[in-house]
Amino acid sequence: MSSRATRAGVVVLVLLLLLAGITRWRMGTTIVVIGDTGYLSEPVPPNAATEISVFAYNVQARPWFDDSDHKFPFIAPRLNHYDIVAVQECFKDHALLWEGTEHPVRVYHGGLRHPAKLVGSGLSTLARFPLEHERTFHYSRGGNFENRIASKGILLTRLRIHGRPLDVYNTHMVAAKTPSSMEARRGQARELIDFVNANTPADDALLLLGDFNMRHSRGDGQHPEIVAGTVPARFDTLSQPQLFDAILLALRLQDAGEVLNGPAFDGVDHVLYRSGARWTITPRHAIRDASEFRDPEGVPLSDHAPLMVRFRLAPGSGQRQ
Repeated sequence: MSSRATRAGVVVLVLLLLLAGITRWRMGTTIVVIGDTGYLSEPVPPNAATEISVFAYNVQARPWFDDSDHKFPFIAPRLNHYDIVAVQECFKDHALLWEGTEHPVRVYHGGLRHPAKLVGSGLSTLARFPLEHERTFHYSRGGNFENRIASKGILLTRLRIHGRPLDVYNTHMVAAKTPSSMEARRGQARELIDFVNANTPADDALLLLGDFNMRHSRGDGQHPEIVAGTVPARFDTLSQPQLFDAILLALRLQDAGEVLNGPAFDGVDHVLYRSGARWTITPRHAIRDASEFRDPEGVPLSDHAPLMVRFRLAPGSGQRQ
């Protein structure tokens, strides 16, 4: 084949990919499936507490490298043990993952941030509770190449649990430690804080679940302003762990795994929470365990271990409706 023909073929391929991207981009950003949640809407005593099980899992379904046809049929049935499921890195075949689940509410934030992106955010949230509404956001900064092909962002699902709303956020933030990724991570932290503050009142409870690609700071790595309880005015010099601590401080969040199990529980995936006017949230049990998430040959179904947390929810003093 001549070089001219090769160049023409490349041009055609690029145009087709761009056309496909524009088509997906114009299709919108969310796919929502709502089944029968009526049995969960029965009246309950006004001061009744309840317990919910929450699950967060990076399923490692990248566009070309991972065999979702193999792994999703094993993952899906295991998700049915949990009331709220937040999945990250589901960049393909979300419908296949959903096929084996029984949650009546399923939301997928799959749209592209712009037509040049190859995949969406990879975020999906499933729940046994009625969905009040969903909102989505794409981070404006992508980091180095391995991050830039994806439209990473945030998925908010507002659920009604025994008649009271609870905001559940699902996110997947930039990976890698390159300068461009660190710059993007700092920008994403600001955008995450702003998005949560814009959608959930400061005195409301919430859950924030996902793959943050950041850990807590320890000892000498702590930032003096953060130690003093002040959110740094500038994020541009913060390290990964300092940035994560700044997010917790800015949104008044606690890490369920760390509260129950101490620093040894730390990782890059987190289940974060705060109490508020509608709900007082207390973590009761938290584990990080991949032993169940293996195929019949014993091969792990992801390079991440899932997080499982049980919370007690008691009506808050404000109980705003």
